[in-house]
Amino acid sequence: MNVHGQGEQGTSDISMKDTQDVQTHVNYKNPNVRFVFYNTENLFHPSDDPVKSDEDFTPDGPYYWTYRRYYSKINKLGKLFVAIGEGYMPAIIGLCEIENRIVINDILNKSVMKYCSYKVIHKESPDLRGIDVALLYDPSQFKAYRYSFIRIDDPQFPDLKTRDILFVSGILLESIHCHVFINHWPSRRGGQMASEAKRIIAAKRLKQIVDSLSFNDPGSNIIIMGDFNDEPTNNSLTQVLRTGDPEAMEDSVLLINLMYSLYKKGIGTHYRVNNITEASVLDQIIVSSSMLYGRNGLKLKEEMANIYKNEFLIDKKNGRPLRTYQGLKYLGGFSDHLPVYADFQIVNK
Repeated sequence: MNVHGQGEQGTSDISMKDTQDVQTHVNYKNPNVRFVFYNTENLFHPSDDPVKSDEDFTPDGPYYWTYRRYYSKINKLGKLFVAIGEGYMPAIIGLCEIENRIVINDILNKSVMKYCSYKVIHKESPDLRGIDVALLYDPSQFKAYRYSFIRIDDPQFPDLKTRDILFVSGILLESIHCHVFINHWPSRRGGQMASEAKRIIAAKRLKQIVDSLSFNDPGSNIIIMGDFNDEPTNNSLTQVLRTGDPEAMEDSVLLINLMYSLYKKGIGTHYRVNNITEASVLDQIIVSSSMLYGRNGLKLKEEMANIYKNEFLIDKKNGRPLRTYQGLKYLGGFSDHLPVYADFQIVNK
């Protein structure tokens, strides 16, 4: 059943203050550039797509996902992306768990983001539920000149239907070439060990592309962001992708996982349902080691990524991310994940 246009319609609630705040952000030039990644947690459009398993998130589904609830979340996300710039708009926003281009367009056109000028790179993925990755970028800071969607498949798992890896090459602040990857690796459904082989397939595919870039240009500026559904110390990241800890640098390590320091402190982006107290660091930002020193014109501002943990994102009852749903109960929050970000600056070559 297609329910588009039926049920609660909802509207974008954009105040004059929101408009002024966004315009203020846009009018000032940022001396640094910020890259953001966010898992938006089941951001489905309320209409039923007959070729996707999205029926749960429709007005007639068990989550009672109405247009009013949908537009409320769209507004929240728009305000979040303005806020996370902390005075400036992010150059790049990587997203996962978005259903389609309609959802992205609504964020950009029916929230405070309508006063910005972001462009979109997105494609429908093979995921059975229809959730995809996407990249939003501010063309005044970043210009994409090449992109592709890397399919994750393997004869070992002929029925594997998961999200593509989005690969984008572009020029940052008119002069610096960089390569960006947006990831949402296969879930831990069935347990970490039972599902690990699928994430290793994704890691191997990503490693092939990264090695090719590094072979052609050893100083490549590479930024890898995503929900990896693995911790920084799991095999898919350390043994296959070969990521390292910035505090224990080895010359042979090409990729540095910027989440290590937070992971070692027990600070995370997500809590699993069966883990009440310990946070997981599933959302990560990984960069080429050359970016720690600015060898190719782009330098990491701090030797770590950060978790954006503004109080409006937190459930005051338990200190965890304020979700949209807890089970079937509607909470009206943002996501079960927190955003991550890293800041970069241009340096003299």
